[in-house]
Amino acid sequence: MADALLDVHGIGTSVHFKPAHRLAAYRYLDCRLPVTEQIAARQLSLPCYPAMTGADVQRVIDALHAIRA
Repeated sequence: MADALLDVHGIGTSVHFKPAHRLAAYRYLDCRLPVTEQIAARQLSLPCYPAMTGADVQRVIDALHAIRA
């Protein structure tokens, strides 16, 4: 989805939130959290910034609908 948003619609995305058990402070725990891993693999952050207009928001929404169709 991230590739389509960028390549087709020119909308950049990113991943801002990693599962806590993957952060350096917790790596020593060596735990398995398969549901968390599955969800983390499917999440991404959409554009969100103070100067974002209603038209910008609608453009992102329309792009998401176009990809999901």
